[in-house]
Amino acid sequence: MLEKFSPIQNDLSILKSIIGLGQAFHIEVMAEGLESVEAGCLLIEIGCSVAQGFVIAKPMPAQNVIEWFNRWQAPQEWLNIKRMQS
Repeated sequence: MLEKFSPIQNDLSILKSIIGLGQAFHIEVMAEGLESVEAGCLLIEIGCSVAQGFVIAKPMPAQNVIEWFNRWQAPQEWLNIKRMQS
């Protein structure tokens, strides 16, 4: 979970390793518990562009999902990120 994530070197190494394994096996990795735009920026930079968490959407009734999907826009900071070279 990313709510207690801090970019300490060991934590960053673990994240990069998990994402790298997913890429090596052609498996899309999803970050769970994303709670800040800044953590989302870091994930995108290191190769994880799929996530779920409160920064994207709080839990909602099923009947609200289509309306949310049609209106939701990624934060501009995420759209401006360039991924690190693998």
